[in-house]
Parts: sequence; C-alpha cells; structure tokens
Amino acid sequence: LPEFPFFRHGVHFDLNRLSEQLKMHFQLYVSYEKKAELELQLNKIGGLK
Repeated sequence: LPEFPFFRHGVHFDLNRLSEQLKMHFQLYVSYEKKAELELQLNKIGGLK
C-alpha cells in the first residue's frame, strides 16, 4: 500500500472532492491504519492482563 504522509500529519482531505479511484485508495489506507491502531490497543490491553 502506498504511503500517504500528509494523512499522518493530521491533514484531512474532503474525500468527496477526490476522484472515485482516490477515494477507494484512501478508504483502504484508512482501514489499514484503523486495523493497526486496533491491534496496538488490543496488544496493550493484553499486556495489562
């Protein structure tokens, strides 16, 4: 998956203004990010037990 460094810096784009293809890429990227965040949180919770 390609890097979107500007997303990591907290810059949010209006997805409606992007082409459909870009929207798909962003949604994929965001879902990957969320999955990684969730796994990180689950690991933290698992470490506390």
